[in-house]
Amino acid sequence: MRFVRTIAIFLIIALCPLFGTLYYFKSNAEDLTPYVDKDRFMIEIDKSRESINRLLSNSVDLLEKANQMKASIDGQSANVIRQDQLLNEMISNSNKQKALYSQTYEKYIYAPLGRVIDSHVSSKAEIKLYEVVESNYRGYIAKVKLFNPSALNVSLGEGELGKAETTSAAVKRENAIFGVNAGGFFFSNHSGTGLYYPVGNTMLDGRLIENFKIPSEEGLFFSGFTRDGRLVGGIYNSHEELLRSGAYWGTSFVPILIQDRQTQTIPGKWRNSRQPRTIVGNLHNGDLFFMVIDGRQPGWSNGATLEEMQRKLKQLGAISAYNLDGGGSTTMVFKDKIVNRPSDGKERLVVTNILISK
Repeated sequence: MRFVRTIAIFLIIALCPLFGTLYYFKSNAEDLTPYVDKDRFMIEIDKSRESINRLLSNSVDLLEKANQMKASIDGQSANVIRQDQLLNEMISNSNKQKALYSQTYEKYIYAPLGRVIDSHVSSKAEIKLYEVVESNYRGYIAKVKLFNPSALNVSLGEGELGKAETTSAAVKRENAIFGVNAGGFFFSNHSGTGLYYPVGNTMLDGRLIENFKIPSEEGLFFSGFTRDGRLVGGIYNSHEELLRSGAYWGTSFVPILIQDRQTQTIPGKWRNSRQPRTIVGNLHNGDLFFMVIDGRQPGWSNGATLEEMQRKLKQLGAISAYNLDGGGSTTMVFKDKIVNRPSDGKERLVVTNILISK
């Protein structure tokens, strides 16, 4: 409407001088007679009238086209508005379907975990704790959904190479909500002071804490997390190969249990041995999980073989899963409490822990 009104005003302004001139000549035709050839003047007026008529006709055509253009624009605007409405409806329905799918999927994949016995939710992570009870063993699974990957890290004992501390001490020192023991280690007294060192390769903040070590034992792997919180792992034979994995945090132990949904061969020396276990893995939706199995405690839990763990992990739908240091090291801490029952009757000093901050 504004466009049509603008054209009309323009035409009126453009024709006003012409109309005014014609009106003047018509009103003062007699006064002008001495000076003007009347016949010629009337011919010129007729020509002007014809020009004006043509101009008016063209103006009418222009106004009609302007109205048609406006109607077309209005129609297109209405279509655009309708398309926007349909698109918003589709996005809304898609989000609803996605949320419904996510809820249904999580119920499906978490059903084997059983009942949630404890939980924690913050802007950084959601942690749900489940109990595992089988005929020969029992333990716990912590399922972790990261909202902020920086909440996840690997910590050295007392923050230094050569030192060790309990998982509870690491959780307290780092102000974490959750902690579990991680890679294997050994004690060395060559210097006379007694120092603890991790086996294999350990990575903190994207850097190895020592020079790269080629796996010295059958099945010795590296497992850890990328900067965005994805689980990665494998047997890496060079520093470059390890870096290509994208690992930012990680530790080493033996053996790999599940990789890319496929059960891995257990090295002979580790087969059919019933022990306390600590395991890290991931699920199809990207969530992480940590499992601890108590052992060496008749009447409570005898421990689990690695083969039993593989079957359990397949039942849970694990994509990949890695066996971390077990035995007396196996410890899970949640909300400042030791969740499981360490087989030594108390926590063992360990070299590395995986932590999730509050």
